Amino acid sequence: MRVSNRGSSGKLLHIAFSVCILIILALFIGNIVLILMALSLNNSVCRQATEDAAHVYASGANRQDMQVAVFHAINKGSAGGFFISHPTLTELRFYTEIGSHKQMLLVRTTTSVRLPAPFLVFFAYPVEDGRLLLRSHCEITLNKRDT
Repeated sequence: MRVSNRGSSGKLLHIAFSVCILIILALFIGNIVLILMALSLNNSVCRQATEDAAHVYASGANRQDMQVAVFHAINKGSAGGFFISHPTLTELRFYTEIGSHKQMLLVRTTTSVRLPAPFLVFFAYPVEDGRLLLRSHCEITLNKRDT
């Protein structure tokens, strides 16, 4: 009587293929989760910095005090870590909107996220070392508080 090993090797190949697919899927989900966390962090830090500067402006402070408020809000935002870096200020601009003469404030922040599987990112080009650069910008109209 002869016993065939074809059935067991086929099962082993099927299991190995399934495990590879699961690993790729887990890495892809890890990429998505880290990107969403980094976007959320960057957007919240940008928004908080803009709101703090507008609050300082409303109390009658000058532009230097507003800059200090923006830097403080960004520095207290998050310590960063191995996968998600600390957000950095890339642009701080005070300007007057043409036509309406409204005072405006623009804050842009950038953070980078290190991806566990950068080769699975199809919609952007990772920067060096498998890091993806994420940018946020927030604008607000500045209003002085009437006293």
